[in-house]
Amino acid sequence: MRKEILATAVIVCIVAIATGWYMNRSKAEFEVSSLEISPSEVFIGETATISVDVRNVGTAEGTYIATLTVNGVQVETKKVSLSEGEVKTLTFTVLKDTCGNYTIKVEELEAILIVKEKKLFVGAYVEYKVKGIYGAIFSGIIKSEVVEVTEETCTLRIKYEGVPLDLPIEFEILKLGTHTYRFDESILPSFSTGISSVKEESGKIHYSYTGGGQILNVYVDKATNLILELHKTSDCIINLEISNTNIEWLKG
Repeated sequence: MRKEILATAVIVCIVAIATGWYMNRSKAEFEVSSLEISPSEVFIGETATISVDVRNVGTAEGTYIATLTVNGVQVETKKVSLSEGEVKTLTFTVLKDTCGNYTIKVEELEAILIVKEKKLFVGAYVEYKVKGIYGAIFSGIIKSEVVEVTEETCTLRIKYEGVPLDLPIEFEILKLGTHTYRFDESILPSFSTGISSVKEESGKIHYSYTGGGQILNVYVDKATNLILELHKTSDCIINLEISNTNIEWLKG
C-alpha cells in the first residue's frame, strides 16, 4: 500500500514538474518591426498613417498592446491577438494643425513626421478648364498666377483664352485675404452682395451665391482661398475646374 502511495506521489510530482516546465516554455513573445509613416510629409490638416508589424515569436497564443506616442506623449493604444508565429500590421492615424517635425514612436521604433504649412508663393499658379454656354457653347482656359504675397494677402494675375468675358487679356483681381474671400466686382458684379450660405467641407469652403435670380456655387481652398471649382446656372452656364497647378496640396 505504501509503495502504491509513493508511486502515485512520484507520478504526481513528475507531472507537475513537466507541466510547469511546459508552461514556462510555452508563452507568447512579441516583436515589433517595420515602422512606416505614409506619407512622411503632409500639410496641416492632412492625415498621415502610421503602421507597424507585430509578430508573435513565442510558442503560445497571446495578446499584445502597442502604444503610439507623438513627441513623447501617448496618443493611442491598440490591442492585437496573435497565434504562435502569426504577424499582423497595426495602423494608427495622426493629424496635426501646427507645422513642424513630430517624433513618432511605437515601442522602441522611431521616425519623423514632417507637417508643412499651406502657404502660397510668388509664381504659384492654377490653370482652370472652363466650359459653358454663353450665347454659344464655349471651352477655354483661365490661368491664375500669384504675383505678390504678404503676411495678410496675395495678389493674382489672371490670363484667359477662349472664354467669352468682356475683360482685358490680363489683369489683377482684388487681393485674397487670409480669412475672407472676395470676388472682383468687375467679374461678378451681380453676386457681390449675395452670399446665401457658407459650408466647410473637408479642407474647402463652399459658397452658394444668389443674385438677380441666378445661382453660383463656388468651392475654395480653406487654407489659401483659391478657387477650386465654380458652377453657375441661369441665363448662362459656366463650369470651372482645376486642370493643372504647381501647388502641391491642390494636385489630384
